Amino acid sequence: MRKFYYSKKNHTVNVWVKQYAEFVTDGFIEITPEEYNKYWLAQAPDGKRLAINKYPFVLEDIPQPTFEELSLIEKQWRDSELSIYIDHFQKPLVWGDLTADEQSKIADYRRLLLDYPQSEDFKTQTRPVRPDVPPLK
Repeated sequence: MRKFYYSKKNHTVNVWVKQYAEFVTDGFIEITPEEYNKYWLAQAPDGKRLAINKYPFVLEDIPQPTFEELSLIEKQWRDSELSIYIDHFQKPLVWGDLTADEQSKIADYRRLLLDYPQSEDFKTQTRPVRPDVPPLK
């Protein structure tokens, strides 16, 4: 028969067969198979996670990122769009191969990206959409 133990020292669950259970030292708590199954094998509901370093096991809310953290993510995305996508199309050989309509769409997209952090869309993380132009080569 297997026995389940929670280590208070390193916050792990250990499974031993009965004959090795006598070697369990201080710092281990025997847990039931139900606890093991419920908290270590099952998926936590959306928005929840197993609380770290807690016994008895509890589910806690997953912390949501702050507005500042979300802002940083959005600015990094915007910067990558400018440095990869826009810079590619502004190379003279690539720019010259585009039609006037495609050049206008890319210029408009660049302006949207530059204005994005100050726009209302930034607060809701509604990113500007790439224009329908030839893909990167």
